[in-house]
Amino acid sequence: MSILQKKQIATRFLLFSCHDPYVSPPKSVLLGHFINAQMQELKHVRHFMQSDGFDEFKQLWDILKILLHY
Repeated sequence: MSILQKKQIATRFLLFSCHDPYVSPPKSVLLGHFINAQMQELKHVRHFMQSDGFDEFKQLWDILKILLHY
């Protein structure tokens, strides 16, 4: 990501699962640091997909409501 691209994105969030079988938490944290994101670890979930029991993303909606002033 270039310096210009980093400046164009005012706020970054990275949500990750501590039990994700596809993307390890350390790799998620590394990405979060690289893109200078606010990170939040979600517990008691696996990968963010319906087959893993994840059919709604309340945490993401909570963040979007703040950003959209909903």
